[in-house]
Amino acid sequence: MKKVQTRKSRSLSLLRKRGFIVDGEAESYNPFTQRKHDLFNFIDIAAVHKTKPGLGVLAVQVTNGGDLQAHLRKVDGLPGYWAWLDSGNPVEFHAWRKIKDGTKRLHWVPKIVRVTFESALLGS
Repeated sequence: MKKVQTRKSRSLSLLRKRGFIVDGEAESYNPFTQRKHDLFNFIDIAAVHKTKPGLGVLAVQVTNGGDLQAHLRKVDGLPGYWAWLDSGNPVEFHAWRKIKDGTKRLHWVPKIVRVTFESALLGS
């Protein structure tokens, strides 16, 4: 039986391939409320680059392809999001979707949107 990969595990693998040390425990699960709670209400994964220490700490929000715009709108009103960006740390949104390759096989591919303080101010 093939193990099913979650969007979060795909993002963890992708970040490791890009040279990041990752912490996939930036979100926690509350068994009483049966809900997940993200770090600062938006971070699913925290990562630092192994060979480029000046990059700061990367925050990653993982979602599916159809929810990307809703997540971008949601974080805009969070004080923790703006404090993170204002500290010089970028945020990446990984929106996973399945697409067909030339053989008509489906593959998971992320759309990655990287946000910095400057780009967030410009609304891009």
